[in-house]
Amino acid sequence: MKNKSAHKIWKELKTPKPNKYNLTRFCNTNLYILKDENKKFGIVLSNTIDDVKIYKNLNVEFHKKLFSENQHLDDCLLIKNKFLDHSLLFAKAFDSIISKRELKDKNSSREIYNIINEVRHVFSRIKINFQEIVGVWGELYLINLLLEKNSSKYYMSEIISGWESEKGRAVIDFCLNPNQTKIEVKTTVKEIRTHHINTLDQVICDDPWTGFLASLCISEDKDGKSCYTLLKEIESKLDESLIGNFFSKIEIRGKEICNDKTNKFNLRKELSLYKFEDIAKPKVDTIEITNVEWDINLEDTPTILTNTILKFT
Repeated sequence: MKNKSAHKIWKELKTPKPNKYNLTRFCNTNLYILKDENKKFGIVLSNTIDDVKIYKNLNVEFHKKLFSENQHLDDCLLIKNKFLDHSLLFAKAFDSIISKRELKDKNSSREIYNIINEVRHVFSRIKINFQEIVGVWGELYLINLLLEKNSSKYYMSEIISGWESEKGRAVIDFCLNPNQTKIEVKTTVKEIRTHHINTLDQVICDDPWTGFLASLCISEDKDGKSCYTLLKEIESKLDESLIGNFFSKIEIRGKEICNDKTNKFNLRKELSLYKFEDIAKPKVDTIEITNVEWDINLEDTPTILTNTILKFT
């Protein structure tokens, strides 16, 4: 019999009160799907031994008694991801492994750890691919927005030409000649504007260019738009003479990712623009330090009016 979707079960579970769990039994086994007060995904194995293992990105705990909002379980191993933004991917990775297995009514800790080890490998692959899709979605969203605000054929041509480079991937996503602006797009599925900067060169540019970071907060939504949907919306706006250049850029950015139809998103927060000079940067005062990358939180960073930059004059 086909196993149910752990991801779907977790999504449907209500968020419990503080210091409580909400859980439901999985496929009539001693395995349970869990959601905690922070909406993190977890699994619980009941009626087992105290066999706690250490993982970098997972919390593993043993509970003689585990209380949820509507039941309690005895002798439990509780395994959940440490980071909230990993929950969705962890749940999907768990599903991809569990769908290929026939679970026993009573599973051992050894069997569950074997599953977890497989899940971790799948999770790593899904995480990379998912983050790439999220990044491309943000870039396609900005192209679509720029085309809506600048409808002349000349401006449209400059927008498409300014995305990436003719020879390959660019350090900064957009170089827009009409207003000598460079824009680096950062997109996150987190609830706050936290982004990863891969290199100092992503948020620095020289005169006469002015640089901005475009921040997008998005959330998964089955009624939202996929990368493919945005791609087709962009294509519908372009003159036939520009479509060839657009699809050559799609090849450079990654045809498979740009045509993804599975992952759909909507804006969680409106697009915000930040001047490069306002982006917090690590101080690097020695040539011995190279390949600097860091995470930033933009919630308290001053923004500028998007129309002043995105609409060419």
